[in-house]
Amino acid sequence: MRKIIICLGLFFCSPAWALWEVDCLGGDCLTYGWQIKNPQTGQNSKVYCINQDCETYGWYEASKLTSGTRSECIGSGCFVDGWHIFETASGRLLQTVTCNKGPSLQGDCLIWGWKLTGFGFAPVQITCTENDCRGKGWTYNDPRKGRQTVVCKPGGCFIEGWIQY
Repeated sequence: MRKIIICLGLFFCSPAWALWEVDCLGGDCLTYGWQIKNPQTGQNSKVYCINQDCETYGWYEASKLTSGTRSECIGSGCFVDGWHIFETASGRLLQTVTCNKGPSLQGDCLIWGWKLTGFGFAPVQITCTENDCRGKGWTYNDPRKGRQTVVCKPGGCFIEGWIQY
């Protein structure tokens, strides 16, 4: 019985069932960026940090499938105040992310989570798992796709990467 439970756990929690698998480039997502892969379709794209500093300046996505996006930090930094997401080709603003504030009223996306607002859909609230997006991951309810869970790989989300289920 125990072997069956372990096999089922591995089967349902393996990256093969992931929607997206993310690997940090150069062992540091917030300096060098990350690669995004869809295990089912083989689609992939790379994200690069602007000026090798995603926390201060933002990042851009290079994809063969879309025109790509560019995320630019606002205020005191992406994970303090938030960021704007623009379509690269047109420069059109697609979404805005604002970091949630903790008890001290200081924003910190990687502890308190963030809110994503865009055009054409309801705002999405992202919650850090045990107030630790860096080490554990986050969850959210996508109005189009339902509950999404992101789990950090061993070593942390922004050192090794993460898997989205």
